[in-house]
Amino acid sequence: MIAGISVLHAYKILNGQADKCLDVMVSDFVSGRGKIVQSVQPLSPVKDCYVCSKKLELTLLCKSTNLISLKLLKVAILENHLKMLAPNVSIQNKSSVIIDGDDDEIDEVYFEKTLDQFDVANGTVFRCSDFLQNYEFVLEIKVDSELKNDYEILGDVEHVISSAVSDSDRNGNLNSPPNSVDETADLNDSGTNVSGDRKRKHEDSMEHELKHKIAKMDSQVDIDNEGII
Repeated sequence: MIAGISVLHAYKILNGQADKCLDVMVSDFVSGRGKIVQSVQPLSPVKDCYVCSKKLELTLLCKSTNLISLKLLKVAILENHLKMLAPNVSIQNKSSVIIDGDDDEIDEVYFEKTLDQFDVANGTVFRCSDFLQNYEFVLEIKVDSELKNDYEILGDVEHVISSAVSDSDRNGNLNSPPNSVDETADLNDSGTNVSGDRKRKHEDSMEHELKHKIAKMDSQVDIDNEGII
């Protein structure tokens, strides 16, 4: 039964109807509705999941991991080629950080170590980040012993670099003061005009009321004078 349902869903995918596929569960017991097969809408991808989330990815193709030192990875590849300022590199699914972006000084002895000394092999995945630019991508290590050069970087490098710049600009806009000085002045002027209009209306109303009271008082005085005469 399960195999048959899988085949039906495979047909939907082949026909370009993957959006109509559902999560199907087969129960050992009959439900209250008299069914043993139930279907529900599939869950949305988890943003923090490495497989589900969409991340920028590049591939570092090298002849051998013992030819790539940490200094070469940090300076030549990450900083010079990929325009990172303070690269931080950790091995995917491990807590080990092989390059710490917070270290200002380079330990020459440590950075002369090669990737093979950190058990880096074909298929190893690095998580590269630069918090100074809000810059993060995945770098997969691939080994090809027949490669002419010591290493090559595969993937859309320009897209990765440009996305980091756009992220930096967006964060800068969010943290920048609202609008420019001229726009702020315009807003203040607008606010002043509004309050000034209200003030003038209020003064005109008071002046009209005052004139009305004076005219009433003058009329009362004339009546009193006539009575005296």
